[in-house]
Amino acid sequence: MSELFSLCRYVKIISEKHKNQYKIIFKNENKYLINSILSHKLEGMTTNPIFTNISFYADNVSSFPNFLNNVSPTDLYSVVIKVLYSINNQLINLIKNNYCFTCLLLQDIIVIDNHTFIYINPKYLSKINCDNMIKINYPFPKQAFLSPEISSLTYIPFFTSYKSIYYSLGSMLIHILFQSQDNLSLIHISEPT
Repeated sequence: MSELFSLCRYVKIISEKHKNQYKIIFKNENKYLINSILSHKLEGMTTNPIFTNISFYADNVSSFPNFLNNVSPTDLYSVVIKVLYSINNQLINLIKNNYCFTCLLLQDIIVIDNHTFIYINPKYLSKINCDNMIKINYPFPKQAFLSPEISSLTYIPFFTSYKSIYYSLGSMLIHILFQSQDNLSLIHISEPT
């Protein structure tokens, strides 16, 4: 068993002795986050009874920033579609269970077999209350993708709609698509006539 990488202080990704077997190990129990990951139905995916780790088979696993370094500008559109599909499916599963992420960070996404993208930082998972609000109890890192109401907050705790995560997701997707000036050439804007 060897550690591939740690995405945050709460999560480690390790490669098992058996070829192509991986394990995500969480510091604490994360039932709802693990269930949202299980919704991706990866080959051989299992979890332990106390929801602290998840095992699966894959050809490769990488951090999202490392994955992006190897993507050509012409492939970014298809990557954005896959990220949208994967993260949205995870959000649907979480929201169905009254949980939601408060923000998104690129470095907290893992990429499995170059087509499945999973957000795995439990720190930014919040319970949705009966008013469809999530509670913000902590400041966010500067590189987090945030909705305007969260990025402009001046005090905590703060309550906002769980739907603010969709703004964060959209911001992150736009950032991925146009991360460099070279990618601006992919946009064809015609001048008004």
